[in-house]
Amino acid sequence: MNTDLKNRLIDFVQEREYFMVTSSEGEFYVSSLKRYQASRFSETEPMLPKGDDDFNALRRKPVLSFFLNEPLEIIEETQIHFPELKLYYMGTDVGGADVVPSENGKVNGIGRVLAHYGATFSDAVAIGDSMNDLEMIQAAGIGIAMGNAMPAVKKAADYVAKHIDDGGLADAIQYALS
Repeated sequence: MNTDLKNRLIDFVQEREYFMVTSSEGEFYVSSLKRYQASRFSETEPMLPKGDDDFNALRRKPVLSFFLNEPLEIIEETQIHFPELKLYYMGTDVGGADVVPSENGKVNGIGRVLAHYGATFSDAVAIGDSMNDLEMIQAAGIGIAMGNAMPAVKKAADYVAKHIDDGGLADAIQYALS
């Protein structure tokens, strides 16, 4: 994420007191320690975060993406304010959105790799479970959703494998090879 875009996003989030998280250089950052303590991240993230004023250190550090842990209306507002970003809403069960520059994302990265090898998306197999996987599942010649995938991802897939905890990855690979 370029410095100007990253700084404008940080300003936007801080001015509105939104809750955003990311990692950089092996450290976990949150825009609000208070909101972090009340969030699901405090139960699942093994690292203690740097937050509040320390969040500003990200202005000088590389950041590939953020996660905006806010309801849909705030995600939509942010998307309108930043058309140069993609916000992948994670649905009502998970909530929040992955935030990446529009020129990035999995489908663009896969496209670059395929072009390097002289291949096309019809040659590709994509396996995923989250909304940030949806575009690549739709673009690939074979799109596979994990059994634990979000409903929209399952709907877009050519095949729905078993749940990840029930041998789903092996099932997905076996399907792709058959």
